[in-house]
Parts: sequence; C-alpha cells; structure tokens
Amino acid sequence: MIDQEIQEATPLRDLDALPAIEYPLVRAHGIAALATLFISVLFGTLVALKFNFPDFLGGQAWLTWGRLRYNHTQGIFFGWLGNAFLMFCYYAVPRLADRPVLSRRLGWWLFVLWNFVVVLPGWILVLAGVSQPLEWAEFPLVVDVFVVLAFLLMAAQFVFPLLRARLAGLYVSGWYLIGGIIFTMLAYPVGNLVPELVPGAKGAAFSGLWIHDAVGLFVTPFALAIAYFVIPATTRRPIYSHFLSMIGFYIYSVMMSRLSEILRDIEAGEDSPTTIRTTQGPVVTMAVEPGPSGPVAASHAAGASRQIPAPPSDRPSPFAGKGRSATGGRGGLVVPGMGRITELKGTDASSATSDLDSMWRVEAEPLLGKRVLVAVRNAPDPVKGILSQVTQDGVIIDDGGTKVGISYTRVSAIEADTTPDPA
Repeated sequence: MIDQEIQEATPLRDLDALPAIEYPLVRAHGIAALATLFISVLFGTLVALKFNFPDFLGGQAWLTWGRLRYNHTQGIFFGWLGNAFLMFCYYAVPRLADRPVLSRRLGWWLFVLWNFVVVLPGWILVLAGVSQPLEWAEFPLVVDVFVVLAFLLMAAQFVFPLLRARLAGLYVSGWYLIGGIIFTMLAYPVGNLVPELVPGAKGAAFSGLWIHDAVGLFVTPFALAIAYFVIPATTRRPIYSHFLSMIGFYIYSVMMSRLSEILRDIEAGEDSPTTIRTTQGPVVTMAVEPGPSGPVAASHAAGASRQIPAPPSDRPSPFAGKGRSATGGRGGLVVPGMGRITELKGTDASSATSDLDSMWRVEAEPLLGKRVLVAVRNAPDPVKGILSQVTQDGVIIDDGGTKVGISYTRVSAIEADTTPDPA
C-alpha cells in the first residue's frame, strides 16, 4: 500500500525534464577506478609472489612486503572503491533527489583532491617509508587530513541535494548514500587519529573498530545503494517492498551505531594473556598492563624453562619500556603497542611457522647486527635499535641496552636504519 501511494504521488515526466547528470565526472571517476584497480592488483600480485618467493624484489626498501601491502589495501579502498562509489553518486543522486548535484566545479575539485592529493601522494609516501602501521589506515596523517576534507566535500555535493528532496518518498538507495557518507566522515578520524594518541590495547581497539567501519560504514552502504538502484533498473521490475527495504536500513543503522560497545568489551578484557610462539629462543606469554599501577595477569606456567627472574620489588625491571616503571612481577621484554612480557618459556622446536613469519624472517636475517627500523601495528613510531636476534616467530631489538621483543604478527615493516648513528 505504501509503495503504491509513493508511485501514485510521483508523476511521470518527460526525459528532457530530468535533472542534469554530470557525465564527464562519471567518466572521469570510472576511468580512475579502472586505472587504480589495475595498479592495486599489481601491488597485490607482488605481495602474493613474495609469500612464495620471499627474496623476490627484496633488495630495495620501497619494494619490501610491508610497503607493497599498504599500497595494495589503500589502493583498493581509495582508488578503486572510492572512485567507483563517486562515479555511482554522480549518476544516481540527480535521479534520486530529482535535482542536480551541488556544483560541477566542486565535482572537479573533489576529483583532483581524491586522486592527486590522496591516492597518488599516499602511494608515493608509503613507498618512501612514510606511513602509519594501522590496518586499513596505512596512509600517513598528512593524507588523512585531506581524506576528511574530501568526505566533507562529498557531503556537500551529494547529501545536501538528497536532503532537499522529499524525504518521505526518498528511495532507499538515497538513504544508504547519506548514511555511508556521513558515517564514514565521522568514523575515519576516530580510526586514523585516536590510535596515534591512545597507546596499547585501547588504541588497538579503536583501530579494530575502524577495520570494521571501513567495511560496515563505507563499503556496505554504498554497495547496497548500488544494488537497490541497479537491480530494479536492469530487470525492469521494482523491489518487492520499499517499506521492507527501509526497515533493513534502520536495522543496519542501529547495528552499526552499537559497534562502539566493542571498545568497552575489549577494554574489559584487556588483561587476557596472549601467547607468542617461537622455536629459536624463548616463547613469550604476555600480560598487558594498562599503566604502572594496573593489574598483571597472575597465571604463570609452573616449571617454565629459561625464565627471566623476577626483579626486586624496590627497583624497576631492566626490561621495562621507556616511560614505564614496571615494578614487581616477572621482568620481561616490551612489545610495542601491546604491553610488557611477563614470562618466558620454552616450546617444542618442531612447531611450524606461517608463510608470513617466513617472509619477515627472510627480510630480517640480512639485517642481523645492524641498526633497523621496525614498524609495529598500532604503535605510532617505529622501534629503533640493533637487530640482535631473529627467531622463528619474532625479532629482538637492542635499543640502548633495552631488549624489545616483537612478534612477526605485530610487524608491518622491517628496514635498515639509514639515519646517522647518534653515538
């Protein structure tokens, strides 16, 4: 009944009276989407080859696995999907809103900003070693500023015309476009800036939230808007019920808005221990400490071999990280972005390693005994020091006498430190 009323309230119009569609911008973003897709697939192919041939293209820092993978994921996100979604917006919004987009000139500014200020410079900076070790947020902060600006321009270009339409009869694709642009515009700074300011597990929680938001708030609503628009147009049959489609949109909005509860759940489980395996040297069982006075996991395996003895309670652990006075408990190594290791124990030497571990080990072994930079996920700055040990599951960095253990699962790049020795 509701669908019939909407159809009856929408008068038939001559095609010449339809709002203008900016076809040059549609073509420009379509070509950019195909070009960046090809380049991103090339980056991804090189990443896949290095899984099977770790020494392939390993002589140059800008061809290391970490930098290539960063450019692959960000190229898919911004280059291919971003341009494809913008192409669809320029085609669909005038039809959904029954009015043209805000400005043709603004559209060309947005095209230049998205491709020549975000995507292309982002790729170049990542290859040059300027990035941040955050999943689906690898472009550096200087690029993130322009990403937020681009989403503000997208809101002006597409959301304003949709909101000026008759909202009671706005087709469901328009609502998904509004939600996708607004939600992503708000979530992107949280997932890209907050992890740089909040250390440890709490920062990782915000980073993990953005990993879900990238799919749930950006990819999903735009993809659903395209599906609701394209399928009825190609089949020449309307959707079953506009009312049911709006219920789906409301359910999606409520579910995505409750993702912030994940942060509280992760923070509540912050004290859960994490185990890192190794076959050469020690295996580390880690308990995360949110602060100097925070709780430490009380469970330690009995009879563990090669344990570091507990330091006296009146002095800090010799392995405590900079800026952290870890008193009491078993001394240990420091895992950036995760916490202090509180126990070491041996393990079976026959444990198999993953392809990723093998790839990082191949890139680390030639740098043994040299000064290196190790980028760690969810840590704002790389770890600097002498690579003193390469194990099956991680590396140990000697940073001026402080031993820092980093698992391969936390590593995002291992490179030689070419800066002059401070000594």
